[in-house]
Amino acid sequence: MQKYSPTRIINMAKISIATNFLLALAKIALSIYFSTFYYFMYAIYNIGIIVSKVIAIKQYSKDEVKEQEKEDLSKFHIIGIVVLLASFAFLGYGVFRYLQPEPTNYGTIAGVTIATITVVELYFAIRGLIITRRNKEPMLIAIKLVNLVSAITSVALTQTALLSFTAAEFTTAAGIGAMVFGALTSVIGFYMLFTNKIYKL
Repeated sequence: MQKYSPTRIINMAKISIATNFLLALAKIALSIYFSTFYYFMYAIYNIGIIVSKVIAIKQYSKDEVKEQEKEDLSKFHIIGIVVLLASFAFLGYGVFRYLQPEPTNYGTIAGVTIATITVVELYFAIRGLIITRRNKEPMLIAIKLVNLVSAITSVALTQTALLSFTAAEFTTAAGIGAMVFGALTSVIGFYMLFTNKIYKL
């Protein structure tokens, strides 16, 4: 299996930041067009991914080696907080949408648009996981976990896109999906926040 260099991983992470920014804008546009807060929550998640990767890249790019391990762990915890905040927002909205379903009918064109956006996002998330899988440096591990979080939320949005083709009132199921996937990403956030050692995942 090919092992990618740290430089290539960082460059790909920078590209993914730009991609996540464009995806966030697209989701905000969808949220406005369909007058729903649902896709705005996904946009917030994209912003959380961007912030997490920016922190990891800036920390990795530092030249100082003094107290490096301690500082890496501190930044690892901060990224965990960002992931947790995004996860809790996602989870909370999933509960709200489950309790108060929002009747929505996107139609074929809108459904295809949503599906296309989610497939693109899932591709970049999985590619990010593949690229970082064998690298063991602390901030690269942080990027790996953020890629995993991104992939999980992409699956949740893909579920929503598929459901939009099959039912006019699908937000109850989408809410359940948001709760499940939000809980999964919360586990990752808790690990990143409370671990005292960055294990070589």
